[in-house]
Amino acid sequence: MEIKLHLSRKPTGKVSQLPSALIEYVNQSIHDGVEYKTIIQHLADKGCPGLNKFNLTRWRRSGYGQWLLAKERRDALLTRTEAAFNQVRTMTATDEALVDRFNDNLVAMQIADTVAAFDPANLKLDGANDFFKLVRVHTQREATAISRDRLEIEAKKLSAYTNRFKSQHEP
Repeated sequence: MEIKLHLSRKPTGKVSQLPSALIEYVNQSIHDGVEYKTIIQHLADKGCPGLNKFNLTRWRRSGYGQWLLAKERRDALLTRTEAAFNQVRTMTATDEALVDRFNDNLVAMQIADTVAAFDPANLKLDGANDFFKLVRVHTQREATAISRDRLEIEAKKLSAYTNRFKSQHEP
């Protein structure tokens, strides 16, 4: 059975009115596959009676979907951050080009995250302009990185040519 998620607006049902700790419990329980009747009983034991299967089904299609998306983004960010810190630990103070590349990669990841989180359903005219500005910045950043890479390659070729020329013409 496929469940269609409704992620375009803030949930307003009974579950959204619970304290944040209980909302987290509901989300984690749904994620872990806990039966609705068990969740409902636990909420009643915690002083929140009156929820039913329909409330949880609605929540699963809205608030839980938003929670899951945010969790996936946090997990991905944590993975990338740990990888970045591991990379930084291997750098020395003289790795200026490597630090520049590392910084470029971080900026590219942040831009990619922002583009991935873009929701056309919440698009307003100002938001569309900002989105296209962001895409343009990303494209310009990529073009600059490609130009820098080409310059580095040409500089290495010129250095090799100069060294070869010097070795051939030295007495």
